[in-house]
Amino acid sequence: MGRFIIPRFMQMTFAEIGTDQFRAAQRLLAQQRYQFPSSWLYSENIDGEWSALSDILERKDSAIQAQVANLQGKIREEDEMVEKRTQDVLADWDKSKPIQVCL
Repeated sequence: MGRFIIPRFMQMTFAEIGTDQFRAAQRLLAQQRYQFPSSWLYSENIDGEWSALSDILERKDSAIQAQVANLQGKIREEDEMVEKRTQDVLADWDKSKPIQVCL
């Protein structure tokens, strides 16, 4: 009780909806004996290309995620170095700043 079933079409991405509609349209055209031009991109080819693109994006995302912690550490180190240099410059300025104007 209290469980909701989300219809499949509400769980689909825009790309899945688009390819499903394209596949259905292609099926309808084939049933009507439409002569597809030689340059026609069949839904199977589009599915394959989409799958390949998704795989590439997943690998790129994994590579980026693997580097995030390393980059955050480098940024922290650089921030600490800049903070230390700033403190050193301010301390040096406090020691050697001109107190009186010499004319």
